[in-house]
Amino acid sequence: MNKKTILQILTAGAVTIILIFGISAIINYDESTKELVQTDLQTKTISITIDGLYSDKTVQFNSPKTVLEILQQLDTKDVEVQLKTREYPGLGVLVESISDKTNGVNGEYWQYKINGAMPQIGADKLEIKNGDIIEWYFD
Repeated sequence: MNKKTILQILTAGAVTIILIFGISAIINYDESTKELVQTDLQTKTISITIDGLYSDKTVQFNSPKTVLEILQQLDTKDVEVQLKTREYPGLGVLVESISDKTNGVNGEYWQYKINGAMPQIGADKLEIKNGDIIEWYFD
């Protein structure tokens, strides 16, 4: 065999290997993307308690939501919630009142727990997960 034939065989082999790895990477990327999309579309369920309104209410949602977004979702569906919030630049959103309870009355304020613990992050920033238990209390 001459050098030209050997070079053509090696080039063809290298192109074939690159194509195989490239197609494999595309297929794997496509499969992982499908998994991410399917995971995002799966219905998730949480439980929420709001002092004076709900006790262990089941709420379902499809996309990532924050604690505040769940509260806002309930507000659009239930006239009893009557949610009022205020945004503080650089700090986030504060829940000022729910139903007939407004922050500052008798020194009490709306606070929340997630899975029994008080988080050190605002309700507008904390994304919830399937199975979380949210408790809003006025204390």
